[in-house]
Amino acid sequence: AGPNNTAEATTGRGGRGAGGGAPVTPEVTPAGAAQRASDSAAAVRAGATPQAASQLLAALAKVSTASMWMRLPTLLAALLCWMVISREVIPRLGVAVRRNRTALWTGGLVFLAFWLPYDNGLRPEPVIALGALLTWCSIERAIATGRLLPGAVAVLIAAFSLAAGPSGLICIAALIAGARPILQIIIARGHRVGFASQILPILAAGTVVMVAVFADQTLATVLESTRVRTALGPNVAWFDERLRWDSLMGISPDGSLARRFGVFVMLLCVVVCVMLILRKGKVPGTAIGPSRRILGIVFASLLLMMFTPTKWTHHFGVYAGLAGSVAVLAAVGSHSLKLGDLFK
Repeated sequence: AGPNNTAEATTGRGGRGAGGGAPVTPEVTPAGAAQRASDSAAAVRAGATPQAASQLLAALAKVSTASMWMRLPTLLAALLCWMVISREVIPRLGVAVRRNRTALWTGGLVFLAFWLPYDNGLRPEPVIALGALLTWCSIERAIATGRLLPGAVAVLIAAFSLAAGPSGLICIAALIAGARPILQIIIARGHRVGFASQILPILAAGTVVMVAVFADQTLATVLESTRVRTALGPNVAWFDERLRWDSLMGISPDGSLARRFGVFVMLLCVVVCVMLILRKGKVPGTAIGPSRRILGIVFASLLLMMFTPTKWTHHFGVYAGLAGSVAVLAAVGSHSLKLGDLFK
């Protein structure tokens, strides 16, 4: 099974089980493992580690193991991502963005350039991509309205996205990007109603994920799961992040043209937006605050991905929603700008 399949952690080479029997179907491997394990400890003793996504797949597999049925959560995540981009992100970026059909199509095409090669499977990256987008939009809503409820929702979404997989670290980038305005809101409201009443609900939103994490397992099970993952590997250090990019540029399925295209387009859009900001102070026709924050989120996400224990190229799928948003920004900024103006 290739690294983009969910079978990578539970099957041996060639897509076969440990006993060398019949090939294991990638779509149903994690679901079958979850059904065979009576509890999390049994899964650890069997050489696997408990994963929240596997429980959802196991529930779907009880109905059918057909490929289209098992991929319904992925399809739902894709539709939600595009609804958020078109209904929340684009209006937030400014009036010029809402009226620009070219920007809308550009964002949609870049979104598909990421989603089709990276997120059209059963891995948690589609859910994390949706979580990262919702975290940013919630932060923007909190800043725009001056309320802390959307900020608490952003912390809640980020916590569950991080629980879905290590690449959920990119949601922390959205929290960091909006930390200063949110802190200003807390200080302004804290003098009137107290700081504890502002901070404690946000902390509760960030820790409520523990209820789901420990619903069917103990702390000892979680520690054992972490130990097994570390011992069996892969467990790559943060300073070896270049391995992910080496794989992307290699002659292999991990480095196919379809996978490179979306990543390079995202980086190109980021470069164009940064040069526009350096040249003109902001991306022409867009709101300066949200446009700067989305660029900061992408930069911070690239750094935070260094701390994931594995360096597979399919982790780039978490950028799908963010890449579509940056593409919209770049399309609006370059619509009325000549290429030579960037270097004047």
